Amino acid sequence: MTLWLSRSFFNVLRQVSFGAAVFAALSLAFSRTAAAASLDINPVRVVISQPTDPVELHVTNTGSDDLSIQVDPRIWTQREDGTDELNYTDLLLAVPPLFTVTPGEQQIVRIGYLGAPSEDFEMSFRLLLTELAPPVAERDRSALNMRMQLSIPVFVAPLSGVAAPQIVLDSIEPATDGASLTLRNTGNAHAKVLGVDLLGRGGWSQPSELARMAQYLLPDSRADVQVPGDAASIRAIRVISADGRDWEHAVPPAR
Repeated sequence: MTLWLSRSFFNVLRQVSFGAAVFAALSLAFSRTAAAASLDINPVRVVISQPTDPVELHVTNTGSDDLSIQVDPRIWTQREDGTDELNYTDLLLAVPPLFTVTPGEQQIVRIGYLGAPSEDFEMSFRLLLTELAPPVAERDRSALNMRMQLSIPVFVAPLSGVAAPQIVLDSIEPATDGASLTLRNTGNAHAKVLGVDLLGRGGWSQPSELARMAQYLLPDSRADVQVPGDAASIRAIRVISADGRDWEHAVPPAR
């Protein structure tokens, strides 16, 4: 599986005045700039099953301009409210950490783990691939200068070799526009939640708000999921992950 991304809105720099004519000129400049840079990343999720063996990340420039990329490893945790937190780490090594790839060419980045793996729990990291913006020419100073940043998940398997998520329903509470589900991963590996099905009086259904969530849940992390409808009418939930797993949990009747 590969990931294709064009230049995004990371680090927008603007030196413009307001007005309809200026806005039209900026739109044209953005369209021209956005078409110039794109990357193909393979794989889009790195798994290190043997810490002594580095894994290769293939970065291909499918655009029309040279791209200079900086690679920064970060240790990845999740706060109590489920939001991601990325911090500096020297446990993960990316070689080369800085490179330039010409149009149509590919750069191999070798990813190695330098620490001692956990005995029982998967470890989670992210690689931040940031485009180093080229100097802005004098004639382009009134246009948008944009850089893109990609975040690639990296997982290091535990020494036990056995790693699997387990999603449980911590609670379900009434909310302003429906109900709030709190999910927790009590397993020793990550889960990528793709959707949540609800069992109500009319059978199983998946509201559009819960389809294609694509939300990671790291071990011992939680996520609050807002669902439409009356909490009292929900009899069970089914959580679906990207690897084909699913977990069904009955919802206790409201007291």
